[in-house]
Amino acid sequence: MTSDRPTASTRAALLALIALLAILTPSLSAAAGTEPGTDPVSTTPAPRPVLLSSAPVAGGQVNPGGAILLQFDSPASVNLFAIPESGRIRVLPLLPVTDPTTVSTLLPDDFVAGQRFRLVVTGVSERPWQRTLRFVAGAAGPATATEVPAAVGTMVGSGGQVHTFSIQVHRRVSEESLAFVRRSMRVLTDPRGWTGAGRHQLLPVDDPKAADIRLLLAPPKRVDRLCRRDGLDTGGRVSCWNGEFAALNINRWRYGALGGGFRSLWHYHQYLISHEFGHGLGYKHAQCPRPGALANVMQQQTGGQAGCRANGWPYPDLG
Repeated sequence: MTSDRPTASTRAALLALIALLAILTPSLSAAAGTEPGTDPVSTTPAPRPVLLSSAPVAGGQVNPGGAILLQFDSPASVNLFAIPESGRIRVLPLLPVTDPTTVSTLLPDDFVAGQRFRLVVTGVSERPWQRTLRFVAGAAGPATATEVPAAVGTMVGSGGQVHTFSIQVHRRVSEESLAFVRRSMRVLTDPRGWTGAGRHQLLPVDDPKAADIRLLLAPPKRVDRLCRRDGLDTGGRVSCWNGEFAALNINRWRYGALGGGFRSLWHYHQYLISHEFGHGLGYKHAQCPRPGALANVMQQQTGGQAGCRANGWPYPDLG
């Protein structure tokens, strides 16, 4: 008489299949709805990422400096982030690939062998979603120059001066910090943003010290210290540009404007990022032109709009 109970080998095979499906199945929670505070977006399903078995990737490992290849079920505009178990979020460069459904990137050279990290894929203009793949850095060292395309990032914009930038979060890596990186990229790549009129091009770089503008989300005390370098008193409440950092006060990020006027937290985030980044591009403060008009994004709006209507975009008519 045979037993209906699965053998040990069968159970192991089933567990392996479940683990594989967990890696390849898109995150359901991210596709279930929009982020809190976001404006309504399209309900069109986002492209589904599938991991390709490219040469540098084997057994869940990829060598530092090696290429990671992702394929989608349709063309997609995406951002890629590497999130180690300890350390800062890294914005990964997108490398040129002729196939519009395929994305390639590099694992940062300074990842150490055995370090576990998540590769997070987020959409720019599609319904908000997040896709996480888990890897372990290998030990074979970086790929050679002939194995990896030579590229450092994806340029945003089609004309004007090129400005490099980085996105940083003070200390702890968390879901909040990931949301900050994701929303910052959405604002900086939006056609209503600083690249919309063809006056500026933006290039993300991995090394913050090489960036013209360092967009930073930090606690009030750190923001105050950074702002004092440029003689600014932010009083633990507001943000600033100090000549190097667009330093954003985390309380303003979490709780919004002090004086109201914005219809949602996402609406205020558009202003907060665009305003301080605009200082990094060389723009000075503006005034409300007349009561009832749309505020210039360089008008100080955290404490109120002085009779204007709240606005978070440099070129709101281009959206």
